[in-house]
Amino acid sequence: MREFIGALLLTLLMSPSVFGGELPVPQGPVILSISGDISNTNAPQRADFDREMLEALPQSTLDMATPWTEGIQHFQGVYLSDLLEYVGSNSQSAEVMALNDYHATLDIRELAAVPVLVAIKNNGSYMRVRDKGPLWIVYPFEDLPLADQSRHQANQVWQLRRIELH
Repeated sequence: MREFIGALLLTLLMSPSVFGGELPVPQGPVILSISGDISNTNAPQRADFDREMLEALPQSTLDMATPWTEGIQHFQGVYLSDLLEYVGSNSQSAEVMALNDYHATLDIRELAAVPVLVAIKNNGSYMRVRDKGPLWIVYPFEDLPLADQSRHQANQVWQLRRIELH
């Protein structure tokens, strides 16, 4: 029992989302930067992530079709909600930006019940820039109101590079 309590306390003390603070520093190339309304950082006013840091967070999968691919795709990555919790944010909206400066605004409240995934892999392989990578925001939008389908398609930003939280 003493070991369990010790391990629990150590986990709580090392978790940035509990007290706020500094995140680990990326050791590899930065593939995602999150800024804005966050309390946990590892760079001036932002949180930078390399692929290994994103893979160290809880991983989830989505199997779904997209208008841009053929057949059912198997995506693996981090839920956006887990990423927001990790950087210490309760934001209501996110401006997501791609490598080519394409951007979209996500209403986080609206998507609270939807599994929004920041995908690192598609069909078991890391995504290259030419294959919509290195990161792609995906979520099953076919269950959302039909009138909003085109907006939700536009929100599925591939070649994701930055997230600005408001």
